[in-house]
Amino acid sequence: MSDKSAFFNEKRYFVFSFADKKVMFLSDVHLGLEWEFFEHGFRKIPQITAEILGQLLKEVKTENPTDVVINGDLFHSFRHFGKDVRKKPRGNLLRTNRWHRQRVFSYFLDFAREVVKSGHQLHVIKGNHDIGFFREPIEIPRLTVYSHYGIKWNDVGIWHGHFPNKKMYDVNYAILGHLHPAIMVTLKNKERKKSVRKKTLSVLLRGEITRRDWLRLLGVKLPKNDNLSHRNEEREKKIATNLKVIILPCYNKYQTGRPINRPKNRLLGGGSYRFIQTLLEKADIEIFLPDFTYIGNLKDLMKNPSR
Repeated sequence: MSDKSAFFNEKRYFVFSFADKKVMFLSDVHLGLEWEFFEHGFRKIPQITAEILGQLLKEVKTENPTDVVINGDLFHSFRHFGKDVRKKPRGNLLRTNRWHRQRVFSYFLDFAREVVKSGHQLHVIKGNHDIGFFREPIEIPRLTVYSHYGIKWNDVGIWHGHFPNKKMYDVNYAILGHLHPAIMVTLKNKERKKSVRKKTLSVLLRGEITRRDWLRLLGVKLPKNDNLSHRNEEREKKIATNLKVIILPCYNKYQTGRPINRPKNRLLGGGSYRFIQTLLEKADIEIFLPDFTYIGNLKDLMKNPSR
């Protein structure tokens, strides 16, 4: 498997070539993010979904991959309303919510038809935000929808990353999303010591983790019927190898990033981020900007975290 490093010029995707496939990976598209603007008082909803899908279609035609993989959170959640997450929309708000869901989903179906019409295979992996979508089969040829457990292609494991996927214990490459990785840059004015401006930049993360740490992270043991479970040289050689990890940035440029260079106690929190936070602590992670400019090693950045 070799990467073509097609992550240039603010393009928030990554292209891999392996076997006879050229695969375009992206994650966290968050179609329907407009609803969050509407919820916060913007009554004229901007056309973010149409803009994002139009740009993505152009990039697919430019790259001309055999397969396009959307690694989770294709859609944005519509289940939180205001500060009280238990509050449910009523009346006109509920009708507008349902109308917007159907509208966003129809936009995606039109996009999917255009992609497969051009001869590409389209793969969609469900993420933690894709609740309520794909409940019924979609009859579009060359479009495949996968569960949260993702895809395993040869030695490549792809899933959204919001939970430790035990089925990926034996992969050599893991491609994740979910994190929306970013770095926070603090800009200080030398003339005004108290004047501070902070900027968040989306980044791509690439790194390695030992097989032993990977198995511990997933919480699995090698099965007894697996020939790797025997105490022999082959097993020890397999466990001694490193596994390569890629964490994709958020494709939606309107969605906020999650700074990874913050103090450990303020980094990610728990819940669905616990798995990835532990991964960042165990793995040797390198950071790249969208134009593939190398920023540095995460451990080095954490020696002087941004507050």
